[in-house]
Amino acid sequence: MLSRVGSRSRVVLDLGRPVASQAGEFVILGHSAAAGPAESRTGPLPASARALIARLAFVWGTPDLGTRVYVRASRRMTRTLARAFPSTGEVRISTRVLEFAPEDLLLEIVCHEAAHVACFLIHGRRVQPHGAQWRRLMRQAGYGPRVRLNTDAIPSFPQPLRRPRVYQHHCPTCGWTGLARTTNRRWRCAACVAVGRGGLLVVGKVERRR
Repeated sequence: MLSRVGSRSRVVLDLGRPVASQAGEFVILGHSAAAGPAESRTGPLPASARALIARLAFVWGTPDLGTRVYVRASRRMTRTLARAFPSTGEVRISTRVLEFAPEDLLLEIVCHEAAHVACFLIHGRRVQPHGAQWRRLMRQAGYGPRVRLNTDAIPSFPQPLRRPRVYQHHCPTCGWTGLARTTNRRWRCAACVAVGRGGLLVVGKVERRR
């Protein structure tokens, strides 16, 4: 998995763990009734990346890799750049990578994720995501088994501004009202507690205007 962390001016890619399969919210590109199996399953990828998967299948001794890997392009992956689902063979790649990544970086990303799928084909679930078996496949493919990359080549999608949550705390006994960014069930009205009352507060969210 490749994730973005750090500042907007410096993008750090974290090639992390593959994850279990889940329901997708992604668009499948490049499918064609006339396309062959490998081409239709890797539709979003350029020809050089499809050729790389075919070569990796030979180098790694996994002839089923070309038909196993199933590539989807994701418009919703704003922080994560790519993600592998080894048990299903699915590889999701951010449209940012497909549109802006240099070819050599894209090929390394494809190799990284394909290696997770190949590890599953060879060893099943008995290996660590970036363990010795995965590192060996990356070296056989001609890449260093890196799990972190620094690049400025892929722009960041602007993140929507999140309005901070504000909670209103109201004491129905004395009428006191206060605002806070957090809340706690154990908080009580200090004035009521001081005179021997329970001091229970009624808490509700306040919508902040932009």
